[in-house]
Amino acid sequence: MQAQGAAARDAAGRRGVLGSPVGRAGLLVFAVALAVLVLKVVWAANTWGTNDVGHWTRFAGGVEKWGPVGIYGHEFKAVYNHPPLIGYLLYTYNWLVAHGVADLSTLVKLPSIFADLVSSLVVFDLVRRARSLREGTAAGLAVALSPALFVISGFHGNNDPLFVMFALVAAWLLMTRRSASLAGVAIALAVSVKLIPVILVPVLALAAWRWGFKRLVAFLVGSGLTMGVIWAPAVLLKWTDLKAQVLGYAGIGVREWGPVQFAKWLHAPDGLVDLMIGPGRWVSLLLGALLPVALVWRRPEKLHVAIGLGFAVFLLLSPAFGMQYLTWPLAAAYLVNFWVATGYHVAASTLIWVVYERWNEYRWPWDWWQGRAVAMNTTAFTLAVVSWVALLAVVVAGLVVVLRAWRSPAEPDRDPDQHDSDTSDLPAGESRDEPSDGYRQSADVVGAK
Repeated sequence: MQAQGAAARDAAGRRGVLGSPVGRAGLLVFAVALAVLVLKVVWAANTWGTNDVGHWTRFAGGVEKWGPVGIYGHEFKAVYNHPPLIGYLLYTYNWLVAHGVADLSTLVKLPSIFADLVSSLVVFDLVRRARSLREGTAAGLAVALSPALFVISGFHGNNDPLFVMFALVAAWLLMTRRSASLAGVAIALAVSVKLIPVILVPVLALAAWRWGFKRLVAFLVGSGLTMGVIWAPAVLLKWTDLKAQVLGYAGIGVREWGPVQFAKWLHAPDGLVDLMIGPGRWVSLLLGALLPVALVWRRPEKLHVAIGLGFAVFLLLSPAFGMQYLTWPLAAAYLVNFWVATGYHVAASTLIWVVYERWNEYRWPWDWWQGRAVAMNTTAFTLAVVSWVALLAVVVAGLVVVLRAWRSPAEPDRDPDQHDSDTSDLPAGESRDEPSDGYRQSADVVGAK
């Protein structure tokens, strides 16, 4: 049987990418995502962006003057609330601008643009393994063609899609057993872009442990070394300022989203609103971290669902808000449920396009140049409520998975390297094209699909 399985894998390898349904579907998602990437790059190069691009310009000037670590502790028009990796990224931007490669307004958008391509492929692969090839293809194409991501990555000018991509890659590396150490590196990079994905560190570590203590050690070593290299200079030299500006950052004053906005509409006492913005913000962090852990504790093979649930819960309850925040759960929601994710996707995309049309004072995106943020009007607030309710549906779908996991017997720990590679029941040269049960197939079987 082992010989027959090896022969099937060799035959699949000789057929190449187009020789299997998975290969053809993956190539389709990649081709569409690549075409969209080109359009985003062209749009990014011919627009300025939003207020954030102005902030990046001033931050880049600060890095040029004080260095990527020395920038902490200096005042700008907006708080420099970014983890240390961003300082090194700005240093690279300055070098590229000085050598005439591109303008800063273009460079700050490129990482997110490329991240969207990777995210679409990761979502495709995770969903098709967990559910079906058709659903995985649809989910990957939805992320690749996302109107919301087109605006946020191609025009807005911020790094949110970048940390989402690193978080998704970390989950993919663990679930496909590619490398626990690289998964640690990926989540450390995500946290070094923005602190939001720190909510996923516990569930990723738990999943690594459930799949073998050695994997947990590799995950912790990879993440620890990466964090040490990136964070150590700022921690040692600028700890007080780093703590105040990054770890203690509570968002901008405008909070047109979720529980805080609902409380204002209900004329809640100022003390209650202040409580929600201050200590209350830890509720979203704790629930965003603990609910995914509750799921993976019982069902480690549901790590993909846990990632989507974590992002969705955190944004749902977040007392802080920016339009780019809407992209946090957008791709990962497809790991929870395709249809509720699509509902949120449509609502969030509509909200983003309506708001940015108003910011630019032009209806059509090819007329946009510089978006100046203004307060939401009635139409935007209505769409924001619809988006919040749609996101609540994603959370509910995730909670249903959690409840089912706790109502059924716990999944026993398995050695993921022990798998069934028998393909004797298939025609010669064919390999299985079914979602793996708990992602227990090893890399050699995955590569043969």
